[in-house]
Amino acid sequence: ATLNDAFVAITLDALMRYHDALGHPCSAVRMNMPISVRGGDGSNNFDNQFVPARMVLPLSDVDAAQRIDEVKVLLREVRAEPALPHVNDISGVISRLGPAASVSVLGAMLKGVDVTTSNVPGPSFPVFMAGAKVEEFQAFGPLAGAAINITLFSYDGTVHLGINSDRAAVVDHDLFTRCVHEAI
Repeated sequence: ATLNDAFVAITLDALMRYHDALGHPCSAVRMNMPISVRGGDGSNNFDNQFVPARMVLPLSDVDAAQRIDEVKVLLREVRAEPALPHVNDISGVISRLGPAASVSVLGAMLKGVDVTTSNVPGPSFPVFMAGAKVEEFQAFGPLAGAAINITLFSYDGTVHLGINSDRAAVVDHDLFTRCVHEAI
């Protein structure tokens, strides 16, 4: 399994714990996740080359190893989707419809999502700013139509999670944070 598989599994575990603690058990969530389509000639580019993938993932009551195995299989299927590399081409066609139509079509694809997870690989070595070593990076991801965005940012052998949530959707932030800690 990958770090991303474990990250998504932790997120699902935390969401299940949170829903259960509120007395509103849930069996699945709708998740957005950017998937890298970098490869081939573009693999050396430093720009963002990803497409948003939307999927429904189970909140199953299994142990951590089983959850990671489930997530590994599900995410592998999403990454293997043959249309995935063509999403940017399709977005280009949609953009020719004009700003109003583009925002309407693409915005509708992002709405109605429970959670967005994003794994951002940072430098695997120390970086410096004005001669001082950067000690840590803090992750932050926009909601972009989701109730919760959990972003993982790795840097120099460490990872940090940033959680951004809609206050109307996540009514008990302290409880959700505890659920994330318990899931980890």
